[in-house]
Amino acid sequence: MENPHCRYFIELQPQANEAVPRSRENEIRRSLANDFILMMRDWLSENDFGRKVSGLSVTMFGQVQITCDPSVINLIRNQDVVSVAAIRQGVALADSFFH
Repeated sequence: MENPHCRYFIELQPQANEAVPRSRENEIRRSLANDFILMMRDWLSENDFGRKVSGLSVTMFGQVQITCDPSVINLIRNQDVVSVAAIRQGVALADSFFH
């Protein structure tokens, strides 16, 4: 039996040596997130992990929203290819009313 999929938000770390105007931060973050998703899709197909991810998109703030098996998040946390600033688990709205 497979684990249920959970929603996560991944914030990527922009390159530190670039001085970026505040007005362009979200645009740059979205570009980084798009590149990450392209790389992620290739990695998923190469490793036959397609069933472990049911959603992969970029938010308006430049974060990667991924709905997946928690084991995929563990693999992302342990990789050293992309600089990840933070990974946060999404909370279902209904859960927040009852807990």
